Amino acid sequence: MSRITIIGQENIVRPALYMPNRLSLKTGRALHHLLGKRVCYLVDSTFPPSDEVMDYLRGHTVPATHSEAEEGEKEIPAETGEDKPVVEYFDFRHTTPRAVREQVRGHMEAGRSVVFLPGRLARTKGSIADVPAPFLRALASIHIAPIPVFVGFYGDTIHNLFTVRPRGTHRIICIMPRLKPGPRTGERLLAAWMGKSAELFAAQPFLQGSVTTHIVHSLRANPTRKMVEGMTGTQVSFGKILGVAMSLARVLKKRGEKRMGIILPPSPNATIAFVACLLAGITPAMLNYTASREAFESAVEQGGLKTFITEPWFVEKLPNFPWPDKEKLFFVSDLPKHISKAAIIGNLILARTLTSPMICAMFDTESRGGEEECVLLFTSGSSGVPKGVMLTNRMLLANIAQCASRLDFRKARFLSCLPIFHSFGLTVTLVLPLLARRPFFTYPNPMDAQRLCKLIKEQGATLIAATPTFARAMLRRAGDDTFKSVEHFIVGAEKLPEDLDKAFQERFGLKLLEGYGLTETSPVCTLNVPDAAPVKGSAFYLPGRVSGSIGAMMPGMAVRVTDLDDDDKEIELTEQGMLWYKGANIFSGYLG
Repeated sequence: MSRITIIGQENIVRPALYMPNRLSLKTGRALHHLLGKRVCYLVDSTFPPSDEVMDYLRGHTVPATHSEAEEGEKEIPAETGEDKPVVEYFDFRHTTPRAVREQVRGHMEAGRSVVFLPGRLARTKGSIADVPAPFLRALASIHIAPIPVFVGFYGDTIHNLFTVRPRGTHRIICIMPRLKPGPRTGERLLAAWMGKSAELFAAQPFLQGSVTTHIVHSLRANPTRKMVEGMTGTQVSFGKILGVAMSLARVLKKRGEKRMGIILPPSPNATIAFVACLLAGITPAMLNYTASREAFESAVEQGGLKTFITEPWFVEKLPNFPWPDKEKLFFVSDLPKHISKAAIIGNLILARTLTSPMICAMFDTESRGGEEECVLLFTSGSSGVPKGVMLTNRMLLANIAQCASRLDFRKARFLSCLPIFHSFGLTVTLVLPLLARRPFFTYPNPMDAQRLCKLIKEQGATLIAATPTFARAMLRRAGDDTFKSVEHFIVGAEKLPEDLDKAFQERFGLKLLEGYGLTETSPVCTLNVPDAAPVKGSAFYLPGRVSGSIGAMMPGMAVRVTDLDDDDKEIELTEQGMLWYKGANIFSGYLG
């Protein structure tokens, strides 16, 4: 099922120039009726809309889409008489601004509103608009202030990822206030669309949910799916992870602590510890085991941490780390010392036999969602002592949904080797595969390129997330077929050197996808994605990947740019300056 919500009808002015970011047949019909059916559609001949949209505009009856047929519509009736849309073609690249202005004003003087109709262009998944940048740049020159129309699509990606039974698409049409006339109309139009996108995305009900609940649903729905420990080859099923985590959660909960430190690299036991803390209502504080003594002690003090979850082998591996006293360390492998074997077996059985709602009710997971603290991370301390960043359920759910709207994870196999005390490693290589219900394999040392390359080939990894430094090490150790299975190789945390990018393309035919993020934004803000296939008959496309860039903004985020020396002086999106982010994935402040 699909539905349409109309927002901002009070902003409708007739006649006027309307600029939608995109229009489908269904949203186009809804807008046509909103504007009183007295509408002229401007169509650029170099990128016309879909055939079904054009058939409707020309007055032909068109077959209903699959979702519309399910709702009882067999065909879409054409408008007739005065209600029939007027369609005019133009090519703004070969037409003077004055001619376009006269064309638009002529229809407005005749009592018709004018809608610029976005056409079909090759665009990346999750892009903000179907309107080509060249047209946005030329928009100011026609000197007619437009009314922005934001059309948002919500439901498919989000509900396929976060619910057992997917729902239909929810389309939102928002009529926004008319822009002020003047220069940079295209940039201001884009900013308006982006701002409304962030606002509507932030209002989505699923963001009030619980990360813990979704993880339980995922593990319970896929009990035989495997997580592989790359050092030993040990396979641990999702069902076992859930059952052991339930046992560990009962033990940890008795300690009555608000937060607990986790000092472990990517591994099944680290995953169990993470899930157990969430089940117990304890915030896992992911601690940096490469930090200095001063930085570690500062994090412990800020977080009020008393218990630290780790493993004996890892304590031995890091003899110079300022480990807390032994009585403060809790080893996951020592779980049988704290709870009977029968109780552990019982929880493993419950994890396989109880429904996920029953397990969630048992641990009261729904009481901890939305703005409640979910995970505590610490910055690297580049501007002084490390600062505590509290990632809420809302932030993590938002960023996971944003990532899922850009790349298809339905058949992904993840490599998890980045430190999970870093937001890149935590969100993209631990929480994302858990919520996406996909198999993943772990390795504790991202610098062991030889072993990583062997694992990538053996496990058939399709998604790798790494830093350019780690990618370069893999490049040196890789065979010609090492990355044969890899579909997406994402790099971040540092700038991607041009020579490294070029080397991966020339040797493996693999384009590295550079992104950018911050601990404070959960972390992904922008990402390059693979280019979409060209659209026949369209002169335009939206590149998914631009070498040397950090990619396009994540859907549901907005930005503004200010002067480098004056935070109150806002400048255009196309100018160089200080970048400010807004979105549901962004934190509200540091710990304390």
